[in-house]
Amino acid sequence: TDGSAEAGRMVVDGDTVLVEVQQFNQDDGWSSDGGAVLRFPCAGGSPSVVAEVGPSPSIASGSTGDTLLVRTGLYGSFDGELGLIEANGAPWRVIASEAELERDITAAAISDDHIAFVSVTGDWTYQVHCLDRRDETRVDGVTSGAFLSDIGIDPRGRIWVAARGGWSGGGDDDAGLHIIDPTTCQRLQPDNQPIKTALNPYNLAFL
Repeated sequence: TDGSAEAGRMVVDGDTVLVEVQQFNQDDGWSSDGGAVLRFPCAGGSPSVVAEVGPSPSIASGSTGDTLLVRTGLYGSFDGELGLIEANGAPWRVIASEAELERDITAAAISDDHIAFVSVTGDWTYQVHCLDRRDETRVDGVTSGAFLSDIGIDPRGRIWVAARGGWSGGGDDDAGLHIIDPTTCQRLQPDNQPIKTALNPYNLAFL
């Protein structure tokens, strides 16, 4: 309603920047007015629309200019989707939906071989899902009462999950960093114990 949008994560693609933007209706309790991925030329000038993708879009970890993984949706209503935007001009392609899962999708990551994402139920039970990009088979993996705050895929293809003490009970035991096999979607650590950190982790980045 004010003619401006809120920008989130950005991905550099050559001499342009891809940006997730979301529009809110201030007069209706900040409800979503939709969202899009825009391309901004670094040398200046007007942005162009890459894709209209739905409410509250978020570019996933590991996305590139060639292949963007984007999740959408408002928390608490199964209106979101997880989909791909590819540089070959193919239309937005949905690979998972909250309506199908009957869960909110809260975080996602992509590599050349796999897609991983986190979902949560209304009673705060989180789950990791692993999808093979070659045939798009999906394995619904480990569950936890901890708050799985972020997910990423390292250069070796392993999935990492940041976990914090949750609200559904027992989450403190799972707090820390979990390493997950992308094929089985199960933990790789001995005895399934997380890597403990001095403070609970929140976000992941691979350098």
